[in-house]
Amino acid sequence: MHITPKPCPGALGLAIPDALQRAGPSSLQVIPTITDIAFNTAGDLVASGQAIVQNKGRTTTVPFDNVPVSLALADDQTGAGTAQFSI
Repeated sequence: MHITPKPCPGALGLAIPDALQRAGPSSLQVIPTITDIAFNTAGDLVASGQAIVQNKGRTTTVPFDNVPVSLALADDQTGAGTAQFSI
């Protein structure tokens, strides 16, 4: 009787290095475009738009919605412009 070992779901990590060697180099580029920033019903600042994903020469557009946004000032404000408002 001959028994052929079958892959074990828990041992998936053991097969990954071999699979990556066969796949070859990879290139991934993600270009997000925000089309709207608003407050959701919970009062959080969120963004929506689409992301263009380029992977190994294939381009896919993926929409996103309700993604949390955080805003902060950079520590170094050298070269930051000034804004003037008039009413």
